[in-house]
Amino acid sequence: MEHRRILFRRRQALPALHRSAAHVRTGRINPRNLKQPYAVDASALRALQRELFARVRKLAGGWNAGAGKHGVKLPAWVTRQGRGRGALAVVNTFRLFCITIINAVKYVTSVSDYERRINSAISIQASKMRRQAEFLLTRALRRAGWK
Repeated sequence: MEHRRILFRRRQALPALHRSAAHVRTGRINPRNLKQPYAVDASALRALQRELFARVRKLAGGWNAGAGKHGVKLPAWVTRQGRGRGALAVVNTFRLFCITIINAVKYVTSVSDYERRINSAISIQASKMRRQAEFLLTRALRRAGWK
């Protein structure tokens, strides 16, 4: 046990330990699932946390351009990242309506289950828009005298 404690106190070993303990699909670590918890240096752990949180903030900040243009309110920790890491293109013609939102963070494709997460977010927004359209139609009909 003492040999492991010394091995994982090294700063270089912490990212490898984090990757090995992370869930394959979500990337999160559940401490209850660790078969053998490791003792690590607190300052090295805080440094790793800062680095990982910075990556998450940059990744979330890549969606700022698209979210701002469409009026989606993002948390303050996301909007603080600026709009420089993403882009938005809207094509609205007689035959085509297409919205393209680009997250230009270089490691965005290495995020596990990336496509599923994006499709889920789009489905949630589509459901909200559908409910809002139904409400607006019902309200307009009521105001026009229809039941």
